[in-house]
Amino acid sequence: MKKIKLILVIAITLFAVTSFAANKQTATILVNGNCDMCKSRIETASKKAGATNAFWNEKSHQLKLEFDADKTSLTKIEESILKAGYDTEKLKATDKAYKSLPTCCQYERE
Repeated sequence: MKKIKLILVIAITLFAVTSFAANKQTATILVNGNCDMCKSRIETASKKAGATNAFWNEKSHQLKLEFDADKTSLTKIEESILKAGYDTEKLKATDKAYKSLPTCCQYERE
């Protein structure tokens, strides 16, 4: 009887843990930018849209993201980056958003 209770407790615990676990996802996208100020703005925009971690590399322009897919999406994060004035590999920020960037952050656009 004790074994059955122990198995039942373990099964319920495992079910509870997996039910409440976050749907964590990772992604890497390219984001244009120039400097440390760009880095700060890009990472802040990502986190504002729900990324739990965001790291932008100034040399490679790669933005490495972690996020809970139950709370946000890569699309929402990318839209936030566009609103901040930065182009991604797939989408382009509006001219208005881009022109609102400080001069040092205005990169050469394609």
